Amino acid sequence: MDDKGSTLICIWGLCPIAHIDDPQRAILTAMNMKRALNEIEGTWCNVGIATGDVFSGVVGTSGSRKEFSVLGDVVN
Repeated sequence: MDDKGSTLICIWGLCPIAHIDDPQRAILTAMNMKRALNEIEGTWCNVGIATGDVFSGVVGTSGSRKEFSVLGDVVN
């Protein structure tokens, strides 16, 4: 949750589970999400899709302050 509402980041193509058609999978998922949310009155979503290289892994100092994250210009 941020100042723009709920935010969901979905990532395709991270090792070791990458597919040659990951961009197409992302587009199909976006279309299915929009279709499903349109069926619920009063809900909607915006979707942005980007491709490129990112740094991914666990970030944080210790215990419950660690989380998996992706960083890079493509994510921003």
